Amino acid sequence: MVFAWWMACLADAYRSVYYRRKPLLDDDDYDIDFYTAEKTMSAEPSSSSDNSQVSPREQLQGYYRAAHALARMSRQMSRYLWRPATESDGVPVQTVWGFMNSLDEWKDQYLNQVGVPPNFPSDWDFISCVTACASDVTYHIQWIILFSAVDDYGIREQNDLVRTGSPGETNTTSHEEIENSKKKLYEDTLHGACRIAGLAGVLTSHGYMRLDSAVMHVSCIHAGFFLAKLGRPEVLNCIAALKQYSHAYEEMAERAAEIQKVYEAAVGGEFDFAHMASVVPRPNGHAGYPMDGLMSVRHNSHSPAHHQQHHQSSPLSQFPVTADNGFYA
Repeated sequence: MVFAWWMACLADAYRSVYYRRKPLLDDDDYDIDFYTAEKTMSAEPSSSSDNSQVSPREQLQGYYRAAHALARMSRQMSRYLWRPATESDGVPVQTVWGFMNSLDEWKDQYLNQVGVPPNFPSDWDFISCVTACASDVTYHIQWIILFSAVDDYGIREQNDLVRTGSPGETNTTSHEEIENSKKKLYEDTLHGACRIAGLAGVLTSHGYMRLDSAVMHVSCIHAGFFLAKLGRPEVLNCIAALKQYSHAYEEMAERAAEIQKVYEAAVGGEFDFAHMASVVPRPNGHAGYPMDGLMSVRHNSHSPAHHQQHHQSSPLSQFPVTADNGFYA
């Protein structure tokens, strides 16, 4: 019963932020804290062998503690982002900063525990791989969702300036500060989307997507559309993953075809960004609007598109997570 409750709690939070709906539950609707009690796992990353010494109960508590913290954040994002006032006025820059800081804090505290580790056991099976990947991509998709909201609705302070010619009496944030924040949001979103695409590519190359019970498909769709609009080749991993998904869920083939069309249009020169266009580079390297100059994002041969070879060891052992290849654990 407790397990069923927590799954419903998490599903409601993620559903709300994925599909732009109000959550049915609030943080104060429950006081069950079995899985969110005192810490049982060290917040500091340890060697790959240390986790094997943690009991199954402690591992489960650590997983649900991290998932619940991310679910609460998702509910907060849904309440602030998916409401008429935000749609008409834009997202307050302070709200954007708050969510970006919260995501960074969650990453520092939990991602090393529940995500794909830098060094994985060679005996990882399907369940272990998909579970770690699912936790990993559930975090990274939050950046894509926040980026999409700002791109669709804009920053309220900038919208006020455009509408009235005045930044507003209470606005003390400079245009440069807002643009710098939008650049960081774009960079973190790009990291997240490439991370999702890379993990999807590895799982697809081993046939795991056709076995996945709809755990990663939402992340693949969101990352796919984001990368497709940029004309990034990493999107091909998402497309391949969704095509493999279609063996179990036929509608995923349609989403893959939609993403393919967006990618081809972007490669052909179409630029489909709105309020974030000032910080998103075009295929020629220039941002959408020249007033903000250039913005470069390092892209080298270690991108996830190059990590689909088969190995005899653990499927994820071919996907190192280092600062050098643009991914973070």
